[in-house]
Amino acid sequence: MARRHVEKVYGERTLQERADGYIQMNIPKQAVDDPRVGLEAGQRVSVRAVIEEGETYLKIGGGSNE
Repeated sequence: MARRHVEKVYGERTLQERADGYIQMNIPKQAVDDPRVGLEAGQRVSVRAVIEEGETYLKIGGGSNE
């Protein structure tokens, strides 16, 4: 049986420019609280831009709690 992906929509967020040239965004608390997402405050994560069939999205992967 083929596995289907799960997609959660948490609404729009504003990207904010920092003084060091980075852009930051607040991640919704509901996403962090969902154990299937696997994010924690202070965790380092990998970020990858994916362009696929005309759609672009960011993929945030697990990392360490350094």
